[in-house]
Amino acid sequence: MLTEEEITSWKTAVNQVIDKHKLKFIQLEVTRVCNLKCVHCGSPTENTDISSLLTRNEIKGVLEKIAEEIIDPTHFNHLMFVGGEPFSRKDLLDIIGDTYDIRGKHGEQVYTNTQIQTNGIYLGEHPETLDMLKQIGVTGFGISIDGLEKTHNSFRGRNDAFGKTYKAVKEALDRDFSVSVSTVVNQSNVGELPKLSRLVREELKPNYWRIMLLDPIGRARLNRDYLLSPEQIQDAIAFIYKEHIAHLKKAYLKNKGTKIELGCGGWCGKEIEGMVRPYLWHCIAGISMLGIMYDGAIGGCTNIPRDFLEGNIRKDDITEVWNNKFQRYREFDWKKTGECKTCSEWSACDGGPMHYRLSDGNMIFCLYQILYQKKDFRDRVTNDVLNTKAGN
Repeated sequence: MLTEEEITSWKTAVNQVIDKHKLKFIQLEVTRVCNLKCVHCGSPTENTDISSLLTRNEIKGVLEKIAEEIIDPTHFNHLMFVGGEPFSRKDLLDIIGDTYDIRGKHGEQVYTNTQIQTNGIYLGEHPETLDMLKQIGVTGFGISIDGLEKTHNSFRGRNDAFGKTYKAVKEALDRDFSVSVSTVVNQSNVGELPKLSRLVREELKPNYWRIMLLDPIGRARLNRDYLLSPEQIQDAIAFIYKEHIAHLKKAYLKNKGTKIELGCGGWCGKEIEGMVRPYLWHCIAGISMLGIMYDGAIGGCTNIPRDFLEGNIRKDDITEVWNNKFQRYREFDWKKTGECKTCSEWSACDGGPMHYRLSDGNMIFCLYQILYQKKDFRDRVTNDVLNTKAGN
């Protein structure tokens, strides 16, 4: 359990990060088009104006401006291309090639760690693409596997999805890319986690296995049967806790094997926070992470509700936006409502993930409240409430 001294020291460091808000991560949504129709997608194509897609030149231009005016190369970590399915975009490799050639204000290469979040279908069908991606600076992939073969195929809506994704992971690892396998825990796969762990750790052997809870956004709001009960969420966190601790020494200290951790999800409480991942969690959206949507909209990450957008690269100066806006991401008192108003964990979590917030300050999900008070947030998942979510 974290002590008050540990919390105070950590929060002092967090507040310094917030105050300086140096850009460390960029998520760039290159498309909303996808070759699958997954039941949980938080960035679906429905009701999306694909004609407003950023052009290759617009993407190059904004990344150049960010490199020259915002990024400190000694601090910046990575650029992640996301979708939709990024490989649905025919000029993706051209865009990545442009990015690789971008230089900072002192002539230094900036985007040296470029990653792609993908469902793996295209790479499983065209593994030779990996060789081209290696040449233009791509360093790693986030690839989704959401259950054993039958479950994954059903969740992803395609009978051959698992085999192609499995192959994509193996082909990428064989070429020395860093690979993070992502699993979204939901009603259909929560009982498979032990078997899935063996498949991921012993067969695939990726660098990371990031386990996430199903977010009640996007299509998941229409597929309520996939949302987890409080008891299932508790079981999932207990599983992640056990796996993380069991493989901590080998994976993190000796850098051997797969690193297993909870991805985002929010603050877990002082009793186990830091024991389900190798750090203490705080939302970094709009603090050290920037999200650029497919249509140029600017947010703290690409899952952010449209109510929390800070501008658009087509009409706003991205440097001005990053330096002088994002107050709702960097100040937290407006979130202190509802459950947060009297919560004993407030001083640590500052109100949790931004993508779980509505514009009135209310939450649609709180991991701490679920773990320790068995609060069931599923009743808050309505179409009307979630129409504000990114992509809807």
